[in-house]
Amino acid sequence: MAAKYDTKPRQLLQAFFAAHPDEAIPVSTIAAWLSSYGISQSSVYRNLSVMENEGTIHKVAKEGFREAAYRYLKAQRCGHMLHLSCTKCGKTFHLDLLTSENLISSVQNDAQFEIDSSSTVLYGLCASCKSAHL
Repeated sequence: MAAKYDTKPRQLLQAFFAAHPDEAIPVSTIAAWLSSYGISQSSVYRNLSVMENEGTIHKVAKEGFREAAYRYLKAQRCGHMLHLSCTKCGKTFHLDLLTSENLISSVQNDAQFEIDSSSTVLYGLCASCKSAHL
């Protein structure tokens, strides 16, 4: 196993994501913020890739956008909850633990399918975007 280096870019990325736990953040936003600390774009992409492979962040697609966005997975309050992610605004919502457990149990019992609840996101429209869409 490769050694894990706690570099300045990695520390800054972790702090940035920890401050934005419920957001799918576009790469350009992340890179712009880190550039103010003198971090190169190649370093940003390299560290995002490492963090994604470690399971710290998750790459998400936002409807209508070609640019990648990332969501933080290591927030303390997430536990093994399922997440709802709005495809329009990118906001992520946490299903409460009981609802998550009931849904996972139902799928496991009814469909005989085991869900990895540590990385499950359901996509759709949040109430604000749905009402604005009407």
